Amino acid sequence: MIFIYLLFAHLLGDFVFQSLALIQYKKRTQKGIFLHTVIHFIISFFILTIFLQISLKQLIGVLLLISISHYLIDLAKINFEKKSKIRVNSFLLDQLGHLIVLSGISIYLSRALGAVSFRYFDVFIFFILYIVINKVLPVFSLQKVLEKNKNAVMKTQKNKSNQYMKVFLSISLIYFLFKMFLF
Repeated sequence: MIFIYLLFAHLLGDFVFQSLALIQYKKRTQKGIFLHTVIHFIISFFILTIFLQISLKQLIGVLLLISISHYLIDLAKINFEKKSKIRVNSFLLDQLGHLIVLSGISIYLSRALGAVSFRYFDVFIFFILYIVINKVLPVFSLQKVLEKNKNAVMKTQKNKSNQYMKVFLSISLIYFLFKMFLF
């Protein structure tokens, strides 16, 4: 369950509370990345304090780890996109980095709390949903799109990605609520 709480906070921070303006601000300056990180900190604080009973020391440590790692991963992604000539799906790599950090934190907290709340099934379900969204529905890959109408394509791409992310978040929320009330 801990992983689901952390993932839910991450999804809120990266997709629900991150506007297109903030995405552009992040690309222009590190202040944008910092603002995005503060948003993640606040959301994670609320999710962790509402759903987990952890000590203040653990809470501060986890929040700092989430925030610092999120800042560094996003900074690396943006710098890579600016400097690299290699075409890769940096969005997928960015999210994979965040999922690895969240998985590690989940394992740590589960052991620290003596809980059996880290279930590999939860990770598997969300990973499969994540891959389906990113691979089966090729929303985030501009590599297959012609460079000609890039602005129009990016606008269309953003609309499609918003639709698919709403579906993904809806499924995640339903699963999250199901797990919370039935287990």
